[in-house]
Amino acid sequence: MRIFLRDSVTIQRATPATSAAGDVTETFASSSTGVLCDIQPLSGYYRSQEEGKASPSTHRGFFGSGTDVRDGDRIVNGSKTYLVTFVSNFRHHLEANLAEIVP
Repeated sequence: MRIFLRDSVTIQRATPATSAAGDVTETFASSSTGVLCDIQPLSGYYRSQEEGKASPSTHRGFFGSGTDVRDGDRIVNGSKTYLVTFVSNFRHHLEANLAEIVP
């Protein structure tokens, strides 16, 4: 399968932060920028059950092999942000189930 990576995105990873009051919160910081991928909408809302884990998805992202993308990361593509709900590692590429985060 040949995949054309046409989007340049930023991968954000959760980082724990402590407020002045001592509360621990989760913030997202860029872990990689300029990552090539292809984000495609799924027809409707998709809920997969892979490896015993339910992952609701609205899109699928295709990445080059060796890209450091993990469950729980965020993918920022222009004005849209997606939550990575599941990552499948294939021989020549990665596929990530994505759920669009609507503000």
